Amino acid sequence: MAEQKPDYVLFIVSFILIILGIVMLVGVTAPISLETFGNPYRFLKHQLIFGVLPGIVLFFLTFKTKLELFKKWAPLLLLINLVLAAMVFLPFVGVSSGGATRWLTLGRGITFQPSEFLKLTFILYGASLLAARSSQRKTDFTQSFAAFLIVMGVIS
Repeated sequence: MAEQKPDYVLFIVSFILIILGIVMLVGVTAPISLETFGNPYRFLKHQLIFGVLPGIVLFFLTFKTKLELFKKWAPLLLLINLVLAAMVFLPFVGVSSGGATRWLTLGRGITFQPSEFLKLTFILYGASLLAARSSQRKTDFTQSFAAFLIVMGVIS
């Protein structure tokens, strides 16, 4: 099987959205950052170090990963993320912020929202489910759609 070329249009559109997001971030946070920290680019530096840089690394890792690996691991990843999403409701595990408990802590002030990973793994699972169903000769749209809706209902 020949190696496929990347989707350059998607790459360019994603790059433009990242640049626009950074420009908006600087425009909105520069006065607040200057007043609070004495440096108008503190939030920009933080976003570049903890947002853009890890995003670029993860982009290249996923770009080099075979699609079959994602299809194989999608159900397990979805299950793990469902468990993590349920853990936010456990006392002493979930972290409240802004009046809602949506975060998990990894210790030393590192928190994350499992719902963000759940969104990604749900899309991955849905795509692998539909790809598996479409490869079968007797594809039953109703059965595939019902399975998709059941998983969506559990997540909701």
